[in-house]
Amino acid sequence: MQGLETSMGYVAWVGKYDEEDSILTALLRKAGAVFYIKTSVPQSLMVCETINNISGRTVNPRNKNWSCGGSSGGEGANVGIRGGIIGVGTDIGGSIRVPSAFNFLYGLRPSHGRLPYGKMANSMEGQETVHSVVGPITHSVEDMRLFVKSVLSQEPWKYDSKVAPMPWRQAEEDAVKSKLSSGNLTLGFFNCDGVVMPHPPILRGIEKVVSTLKENGHKVVSWKPYKHDYAVDLINGIYASDGGKDIHKSLQASGEPAIPNINDLVNPDLPSADMSGLWDTQLKKWQFQTEYLEQWLKMEQELGTEMDAFIAPITPTAAIRHNQFKYYGYAAAINLLDFTSVVVPVTFADKSLDKKDSSYKPMNKMDETVQGECKSLLGSANIDLADLAGQTMPTHTTARL
Repeated sequence: MQGLETSMGYVAWVGKYDEEDSILTALLRKAGAVFYIKTSVPQSLMVCETINNISGRTVNPRNKNWSCGGSSGGEGANVGIRGGIIGVGTDIGGSIRVPSAFNFLYGLRPSHGRLPYGKMANSMEGQETVHSVVGPITHSVEDMRLFVKSVLSQEPWKYDSKVAPMPWRQAEEDAVKSKLSSGNLTLGFFNCDGVVMPHPPILRGIEKVVSTLKENGHKVVSWKPYKHDYAVDLINGIYASDGGKDIHKSLQASGEPAIPNINDLVNPDLPSADMSGLWDTQLKKWQFQTEYLEQWLKMEQELGTEMDAFIAPITPTAAIRHNQFKYYGYAAAINLLDFTSVVVPVTFADKSLDKKDSSYKPMNKMDETVQGECKSLLGSANIDLADLAGQTMPTHTTARL
């Protein structure tokens, strides 16, 4: 935003003022938007909690012991406490969707090229294998629609070369509304990605969505996540493909320490990829996207109809304790696929309903770590689980550009 400071959570960026508006900011101004606050982000934007060495930690407005999510955590907390109507976030691995989920809000992660990202500050600029995208965090579908239609009405493809020249498609909206009203949606769902089992509140949220859709006449079928473990490993390697040099260069410029979760994703001890390694990674990503689409089409052939979307967790946990967000896979696999993803709030965690399965055996070390946190949450004597931020459900679907 022209004339305002953007530190992006880096101490070295304090006092760095924007010389011009980003394209999205400029178009929102033209559409009549009123800007009144900039909110906090984690150092570098690359983690799903919000803490930096400038303003400290941003907490969940429902309970200060819990995370508000990240990286757009300040937006999630502000909109969640109704300090704002619509927030704007960015997402390369869950950074719109996790704050939306942890604050009982709607969030949209569009496919790359749908909304303008030009002239925005970012980490790892030039990393083109998995794109960060921009989208709204809102209280309702109506507000989300207002945001997207307002931006598209400004024809952003005339100002950002990466935006597809595709206006709001009223025919698509009408077709979906017709399916909704007639009970003709066909949806896949899964409650576990095969890597980490979600906590009891998440599993109950999935079941609530599935049963409600079925009761309203829609067809809901089981969807087997295709190689999500492979996708998680691949995208984690992409995040760390420069050996953490970009982020740690900004940290070294001021001498500030890294926040707790940074090195989980961009460890500076890892080697950086060379050009041939980069090409190989990009080819693997494309092959995975192609194989996933083939699985989608195979499902449609078996069903004899178009599958409109699939329903899944956005994280394996409801709002998490500070510094305990460990597994990004549910969100990040969708970034690798570049599917459009929408977070829809469903219900709240309830300690009287959400009981830990004592017979469950973790699938791996990461699963064991996440399940250990479930034990901490459900077994706590001094924390009321009912105070957790809302458990939310995302729906994933292709953008069909």
